[in-house]
Amino acid sequence: MLQDALVEQSSQGQFTPEGRQDILAAAIGRPEHPGRVRAAGPGVGITDYFGSSSRQPSYSYSDTQRMTEEITKKVRQDLMQEIRAEVRAEFQMLYQEQFQSMRPMQSPIEEHVVPPPPTGRSGKGSCSASAIPEDDMDDGSPCLLYILEEDEMVLVARGTEFRSATVCHGMQLLEDEVKVSVDEMIMPDASVPLSTE
Repeated sequence: MLQDALVEQSSQGQFTPEGRQDILAAAIGRPEHPGRVRAAGPGVGITDYFGSSSRQPSYSYSDTQRMTEEITKKVRQDLMQEIRAEVRAEFQMLYQEQFQSMRPMQSPIEEHVVPPPPTGRSGKGSCSASAIPEDDMDDGSPCLLYILEEDEMVLVARGTEFRSATVCHGMQLLEDEVKVSVDEMIMPDASVPLSTE
């Protein structure tokens, strides 16, 4: 038979292919057409000829959807944390800049001393009026001191607020400043982001 003879010639090295005349073309008796592959018949696909793959796809559609949702959720959380950190840093910087620009240069206030009205007394007794202006400390109300830490407000102290006081340690208070006396420290090592000098 021709095929057996070709196999024997090929194994002994006696068959030499020339151009398109290789061992397959010699066995079937027709020259091969360029760009074409001979198959078992017209309309035969890979799965028709070899059968379907026994392997399952590595991920099902629902697994892919679940993984996509998990990745999206993780990316969103990371992005939100990054945005919060940036906003917090920007807020603290702006807050400190604004506070420093509103704070006047500290200089002692010239205190205007009003002499007590004449009463006919010497003014040297134990009940004489004081010539030093005093802070108004009789209108106190309880208050809480919070600071911004990370992304939450943290209670650091309890105290008393004196709304009607206009002078604190000999310095005139600004309109948006209030005199506060700290009564109880909750976090003694808390860092207050504003200058207290």
